[in-house]
Parts: sequence; structure tokens; C-alpha cells
Amino acid sequence: MQEIFLCTICNVSSGSCAEDCAYCTQSAKFNADIERYKYKAIPKILE
Repeated sequence: MQEIFLCTICNVSSGSCAEDCAYCTQSAKFNADIERYKYKAIPKILE
């Protein structure tokens, strides 16, 4: 029997990161047009 392992990355928080990474649109340094939220609800993460 063969199995496939699936993995995904989920952004748990988005925007206004305190780090000053020049390449990341989530850095507080940028005013990027992204959805901003402090933390996703656990059911939404599991979805």
C-alpha cells in the first residue's frame, strides 16, 4: 500500500509584523494591500 503525505502552510497571523524584513509584505515597514488579522480562529486553521 502506498501513502501520500500532504502538507500545507497556513498563515495564522497576517500583517503588521514587528520585524523589519525588507522583502516581506507583512512587515510593519510596508503598507501593502493584504488582509490583516492578529490570529485566525482555530476552526479556520483546521479547515
